[in-house]
Amino acid sequence: MKKRGQLVLKPTIELVIAITVFLLFIYVGKTWGNAEVFQKARAAKETALIIDAMYASDGNSYITYPVNISKFSIKFSKDNINVYKVTPDPTAFTYYFVPLGSYALNKELIKPENLILARLGKEVQILDKEPNLNAVIYDEVSTKSTITDKKIVLDIEQGTLNDPKKLELAKLIIEALKLQIPGAYLTSSILQKGISGRQATQADLLLTIKIGSYDDQRNVIKAYYPIGGEENKKRKLASLIINQLLILNPDGANAIPTEQFISSMTSDLAVLIEIGNINSETSQDMINSKPTEIASAIYNAVKGYYR
Repeated sequence: MKKRGQLVLKPTIELVIAITVFLLFIYVGKTWGNAEVFQKARAAKETALIIDAMYASDGNSYITYPVNISKFSIKFSKDNINVYKVTPDPTAFTYYFVPLGSYALNKELIKPENLILARLGKEVQILDKEPNLNAVIYDEVSTKSTITDKKIVLDIEQGTLNDPKKLELAKLIIEALKLQIPGAYLTSSILQKGISGRQATQADLLLTIKIGSYDDQRNVIKAYYPIGGEENKKRKLASLIINQLLILNPDGANAIPTEQFISSMTSDLAVLIEIGNINSETSQDMINSKPTEIASAIYNAVKGYYR
């Protein structure tokens, strides 16, 4: 009985395999016939060459891929690009590029309407809209660690604390940051039962929020970091924060070393983040409507710093 059952199943299995192979030949034939194989190859090769050129160049730049490739999907890995239409795709095309340091693109776009490649600071990024080219460039230094075991303290700058309108906006950002970093501590200036200044100085990272104040309508983003110690690491974190906050399309952005760090407390690693302009309604609306986006940008920068 067992042998008879095997004999009955054998033709069925062979038929399934034959149909699969037949359909595969049809698919491959069609992709070759309508030139999709060549389109995949062209997209993978040209995109890889653009990334190589961007890694080899200085400064910030971006390019919008000029060919419509919305019928394909693209997977970016550490050192290659794979263009495909279905999964699995027997005619998918992979092309390699030379990665820079520890940076890894690791992104997958499913039938993208637009493909924008940008060199911002030290990194090449894959975007879906044109970037702000004010990104701050910094020297790459090793900061490999993990954010999960770090003591992070959130604070509000004294001048912002003393201004009710500024304080209201700063608290929106702090509250959103607390949701992004559940283990973060608040200082006693924000929360009555918060940690003291002495405890804050023992933190691995102190993030202080400041709302800017300018006579004109500029929407400015700045990140101040204290001079001394491992200054290149401090600049790296300040720069990462600025580059993430460029989603706010500021009129100016910069990472600034300062001897007088504007905070009542300092820790080994500290950044004061100045966001917006209290005298600009547009800037106020931005903070009121996007506290989560601002907090996510700061959190992604910190997470990127410790990767």
